[in-house]
Amino acid sequence: MAKLYVYSKKRLPDFVSFRKVLYLCVIRGREGEMFIRPGKLLDELMADSLKYDTDKHLLLASRGDLAGYVLERLQAVLDGKVDAISVENGNRYGLRRLLVRLCLDTSILPPSLFLTGIKCEDADPVGMGGYADIFRGTYGAGKVAMKRLRVFLSGTSPQSYVAFFREALVWRHLRHPHILQFLGIDRISFRSQLCMILPWMQYGDINHAMNVLEDSDQTIPYLRWTTEIAQGMAYLHIEHVVHADLRGGNVLIDDNLSVRLSTLDYLRLMSSKVYSQSRPFPSMNDAQVIVQLMRGERPPRRNMKSGEAIPDDIWRIVENSWSSEVKLRPGMNEIAASLIELSQPPKNDTDAEMADESELMSAVPMSVTMGGAPDPEVVSLIESAASSKLYQSLVLSSRGDLADRIACTMQELLDRYSHESYNARPRHFQFTRYLLLKLSSKARILPSSLLVSGVQDTTIAESTGISDIYTATYEGQKVALKRLRNSQSAHERSLFEALCRETLIWRQLKHPYILPFLGTCNIQLNFEPRLCLVSPWAKHGNVVSYFWRMNEEMEDQEKVKLLEQWVMDIAQALEYLHKERIVHADVRGGNILIDCDMHAKLAHFNVSFFADELRYEDVATEKQYGSEYVRWMAPELLGGDTQPTFSTDVYAFGCLCVEMFIGEEIYISLDWKIISRVLAEAERPSRPSGIADSVAMSDELWALVQKCWAEPNARLTMSDVTLELEKMRSSNRAGDSSVQVGPVR
Repeated sequence: MAKLYVYSKKRLPDFVSFRKVLYLCVIRGREGEMFIRPGKLLDELMADSLKYDTDKHLLLASRGDLAGYVLERLQAVLDGKVDAISVENGNRYGLRRLLVRLCLDTSILPPSLFLTGIKCEDADPVGMGGYADIFRGTYGAGKVAMKRLRVFLSGTSPQSYVAFFREALVWRHLRHPHILQFLGIDRISFRSQLCMILPWMQYGDINHAMNVLEDSDQTIPYLRWTTEIAQGMAYLHIEHVVHADLRGGNVLIDDNLSVRLSTLDYLRLMSSKVYSQSRPFPSMNDAQVIVQLMRGERPPRRNMKSGEAIPDDIWRIVENSWSSEVKLRPGMNEIAASLIELSQPPKNDTDAEMADESELMSAVPMSVTMGGAPDPEVVSLIESAASSKLYQSLVLSSRGDLADRIACTMQELLDRYSHESYNARPRHFQFTRYLLLKLSSKARILPSSLLVSGVQDTTIAESTGISDIYTATYEGQKVALKRLRNSQSAHERSLFEALCRETLIWRQLKHPYILPFLGTCNIQLNFEPRLCLVSPWAKHGNVVSYFWRMNEEMEDQEKVKLLEQWVMDIAQALEYLHKERIVHADVRGGNILIDCDMHAKLAHFNVSFFADELRYEDVATEKQYGSEYVRWMAPELLGGDTQPTFSTDVYAFGCLCVEMFIGEEIYISLDWKIISRVLAEAERPSRPSGIADSVAMSDELWALVQKCWAEPNARLTMSDVTLELEKMRSSNRAGDSSVQVGPVR
């Protein structure tokens, strides 16, 4: 172990050339002494402090000249003057936190923050804030604002110094056209009293600027200012900075009539005020306002100074920002994107033709017309979103009628090409599926083009875990309506997201052995209207419930033929699904329905998902995928750290085959805890033998089922399974084919 050297407070070595030698690891003792030993170079220690608490604590133990040098070096790194440490992404945030904490612990500021040559022009302050007074001054040839810590007879409180230090250190690193620039700190003009130096804003705050423009008969740029506020706030959030005091007095207007946020209330209150130039709840004091907010009240919609009402699109953004559910409030990036969109002039045909072709699809253009063109403006927006995060934000931040217009266009594009083979589709087909899914989830809508009319004679049929099933008639046929159960719980949003997911995935599926999706409808059954999914009614129910009727009235040969046909039906459906890059994630008997022609139909896609969804991180939905039913769960899913895959669908298909031949759930007599242990110990369901009520499974099919249960890397694909089943069917064609299979009456 390296020898430790002890220095008292008065015997610190000279650190002028500190960077050129090994950093001395500093530990403070109880009596104030400093234990120092050779260690890492300073830049190396700063980089490692982002990963190791030991190195971070060594830096935070610095005091005196040593602390001053460390702070200056950190400041240089954050200012980009030193490239020894990467300041990308989380590194900037971590280094800034380290700088702020060391400054607060030592009451030392980096020397490079201090300016000289400041001249104050005022004897008395021209403005004031919570802990500071504002003076006018000059710095070089420019006019500046001087924000000085307020002096009290009892002295300046430690809390004021903490607030001053924190604000100065955070503000110093912010660089954005709509954030007021931080120039530095002056400690000379007011007898060593600290003072921030900032550019002087001639128009003052936004309230004063609106009065000036109104008096001079100039147009007040409401929308542009609101957009610039949102852009500045979005930048702060990207930089991990919470403003925490956004109000009119802290929004300044520069000489170019642009917004500059200063003094690091909320945008949801600010947006309304910019348009109305009025405080929220103007006739109430702070205590009354708090009571109103606790009651769920929000500021009323007021007119602008021109007498016109606040525009509907702006007010919709304001109301969304006021949501009592924190998770439902849009992010600042979303708000900024929505406001940017509102700021854009309407496109004409010439503008659309001059769009940047590098952002359009180079394969098959999605805007090709086939019996009625989609909305060209929306098509252009969607195509641009595939290569631009800004346009993605524009799409995902849309709400109301605009969101529906975009969603309907995306759905039309998907419908147009869903019948094509996977490789023949436009390059951005997959991306459009994910984008539509994300938009529906965020805007809480489904494309209105999916709504069907004329659904009648609704009657409750059964209930499942989260939904109710009704029967009805549509275009003269009996149909099933799947309706989410009305709930006031915190899970209602996630249930709606599941409904969106099922609708938008199911809509794209076109296969003879997948239950058809007919559309959506709203029904009213002694409660408020609720959205339902419409599909053909499967009168024979699911495969397990039909097994018992079949078992009572059919001969064994007929039952085997029918069951093997259903196995093939579902295998082909899953093969198609996987070619569509969709994982079903809930393959079991309850989700296999029998239609009137005695074919099996794969149904229920509420936990299904696109296998490549996470490739598009910006539009991937936040969701835990997969079913909660452990009986059909592949062993690799038991740990909870792996999501379902095509391979786990294959495993569940093997379980389904056994389930269909025994007519009941596998492991029916075991609870889920015991089942988990059984699966972990590699035990699998027994082969259906024909004893009791089960139907004997052939050697060939049983061998195939066991291959479905192999280790993940050795497991068959669904294409392999269907190929094996085709071979089995071909070999059986030479046998007796006289048996005719029909429904049990």
